[in-house]
Amino acid sequence: MIRPEIITFLRRWTEAIAFGLGAVVTLAFVLVAKPVLIVAIIVLGFSVICAILAYLGYRRVRLRDIGQGPGHVELRERKIAYFGPSDGGILSLDNVTSVALSFNYGMDRTGRYYWVLHSLDAPPLSIPSNASGIDALIAGLSALPGIQLDRAAQVQTRGETGLHVIWQAASSNPLPPPQRLV
Repeated sequence: MIRPEIITFLRRWTEAIAFGLGAVVTLAFVLVAKPVLIVAIIVLGFSVICAILAYLGYRRVRLRDIGQGPGHVELRERKIAYFGPSDGGILSLDNVTSVALSFNYGMDRTGRYYWVLHSLDAPPLSIPSNASGIDALIAGLSALPGIQLDRAAQVQTRGETGLHVIWQAASSNPLPPPQRLV
């Protein structure tokens, strides 16, 4: 019988672990087997690809919260949709003016992070970082030019409170000052 914490850990880190092992195994093959030059170049190429995918998996894991939060996120045709228990909305990625990560003990006192998306044509959309389908949001946001998802992971790791702007469109106005929730 495997402990539930280990199963949860492995499910969360599967992508990063698998590609990391792929990079190590392919690199070890080149070092031990000493193949012909063309085979070595191809295998080293696979090793580099695996290392890049392992890093992307690691970054994605750092942006996910553990647990099942309220609501569901979907991404279709460059539109992000959040369906929450009491709120939600749909935003076009083309109209997003800024992306922020907010952490404060709001009305629900859960202490979770929220992705706050500002748009030209809709009110701000606040999405809990542990909503189901959050990977779709992260995949959609990664298409924004110059977004710093590593900065979002650092904010979550350090546990910083407040509103942290992760990305802002070059032509948009600055964000209004953050409002403190009671």
